[in-house]
Amino acid sequence: MIMAIESTLDFHAPSRQQQEWERLSPEGKKHALYLKQVNLLKTFRARNAISQAQYEKSFHDLTEKMGEASS
Repeated sequence: MIMAIESTLDFHAPSRQQQEWERLSPEGKKHALYLKQVNLLKTFRARNAISQAQYEKSFHDLTEKMGEASS
């Protein structure tokens, strides 16, 4: 039974998320990474893992380093 189930599953098939990532241009990948990092900073701030001052500095540094326009 287990062998039958394993044979129907393709563990090497790329996930939908991976397929979407692969379709992004290098600029799109860079922007997506930037957004993930900003969200991580927001999470740290929301949980008081970092101060407001550290959040602002890190956000500014990240935005500058990634070449993103500050919104």
